Amino acid sequence: MVEMREAVLLVNVKARRGKDWFNSAAEILSKNGVNLKTAVCCKKKDQLLNEVEKAIRDKVPLIIIGGGDGTLGSVVDYFVGSESTLGVLPFGTGNSFARDLGITANVEAACNVILNGKEKRVDVGKAGDNYFLNVVTIGLSTQIALQMNHDVKQVWGRLAYLFALVKALSMVKSFKVHLCMPEGEHTFKTLQVVIGNGRYHAGPFPLAPDASITDGKLILYALEGSSKWDLIKYAMKLPGGHHVDLDNVPVFWTTEGSLSTSHPMRVTIDGESNHYTPLKFNIEKAALKVMVPQEFE
Repeated sequence: MVEMREAVLLVNVKARRGKDWFNSAAEILSKNGVNLKTAVCCKKKDQLLNEVEKAIRDKVPLIIIGGGDGTLGSVVDYFVGSESTLGVLPFGTGNSFARDLGITANVEAACNVILNGKEKRVDVGKAGDNYFLNVVTIGLSTQIALQMNHDVKQVWGRLAYLFALVKALSMVKSFKVHLCMPEGEHTFKTLQVVIGNGRYHAGPFPLAPDASITDGKLILYALEGSSKWDLIKYAMKLPGGHHVDLDNVPVFWTTEGSLSTSHPMRVTIDGESNHYTPLKFNIEKAALKVMVPQEFE
């Protein structure tokens, strides 16, 4: 068991399980020796960010965040370079980052990682001036993100992604991309570009069979072709991460690069679609301290 420290617990009430599991998490942690200086169920993003910023400024040793990938992605900038360790309670829909860490989307199991786990440094990506935990997307995946909303995810859970995909397919068009990386330059037309950190994206789907959140690399892939068959083959290969084996899916492993498109396009960074191309990106190796299970390698 890790030495118990002062901590704060901050939960996004809009996360799929945030409201239901907040009290359970606070009770489990407190009863098992965690000194919760603050426990707040945040109703708005600004409230969450203000609480995180204050805790980082106060050098609270352990800051426990309950929410999904969007919630965790929104606070990672505060943790990089700080003295605080991130504790993860996966209360969202996809929970890709928690999967990277081997944390089960169950309140008791997640609290057990905080109580009996260990600290580990993991990689984070950087896109422009923003750090990210999971993925940067342009094209189809960004359209999917734009179709998602809190109410739909609360009602339909993971099925919300399917509904968003169907709508996004009717709207997305191919575009030209130019990539510049230390490994070379590439230009091609595509329906989407994904720049990923870690192993998982879009919930349970591996970015590639051997992707890892501690390998010091970003994986970048694109989806060429626009026929329904191309999309079906891509979707069928996603569960094992073998979409990267398809002839129409160019794949690159890199530490940094820049990306431009034939016209400015919206970019989604860990679920937030407030950015546009062109874009510079890079990996920040071992930049984030986080609690993981003892068996995490």
